[in-house]
Amino acid sequence: MRGKEIKKYVSRMDDVLPTLVKNFQVPQLPKLYGAEITLPQYFALATITRKGKCMVGELSKLLGVNVNTVSELVGRLVEKHFVEKERDEKDRRRVHVHLTQLGKRIIRKVDHWKKRHVRGILRNLTENDCHVLIQIMEKMTGTPQRLEEARRV
Repeated sequence: MRGKEIKKYVSRMDDVLPTLVKNFQVPQLPKLYGAEITLPQYFALATITRKGKCMVGELSKLLGVNVNTVSELVGRLVEKHFVEKERDEKDRRRVHVHLTQLGKRIIRKVDHWKKRHVRGILRNLTENDCHVLIQIMEKMTGTPQRLEEARRV
C-alpha cells in the first residue's frame, strides 16, 4: 500500500480502535470474587499462569513494562494473596513469583468470563469473518522484528 491509502486506514483505525478495545474488556473484571483486579494485574496473573513461575525481570520483558513497575504490580498481587514470592535456593538474589490457590481461582474465573464475553462478540460474525479477523490479529502481533519494520514505514 502507498502513503495515501495507509493514511486513510490509519485514520479509520484511530476511529475504531478505542471502541474495539472497550468492547473486548470484560465488564465483570474489576469485582470478580469481590477482589478488585486491574487489567495490568490480570495480564500479570495470566502471564504467570502460562509460565508456571517466573522472575520479576522475566515478567517485565513478557509484559513489555519496566522492572520497577512490575515490582510494584507484583507487590500489590502479593498483598491481595494472588501471588507469592519465593527466593531461589541456589541464588538467594533471584526471586521467583508464582500463583497462590486464590490467584489460580481468580484467573480461572476471569478466563471463564473473558471467553464468555468474547463468544458474545464473535457470534455477530460469520465463520469466515472470524477466520480473517484472527489471521489479521496474528499478523499484527507478529514477531518484534516485523513490528519494528512496520514502524519504520
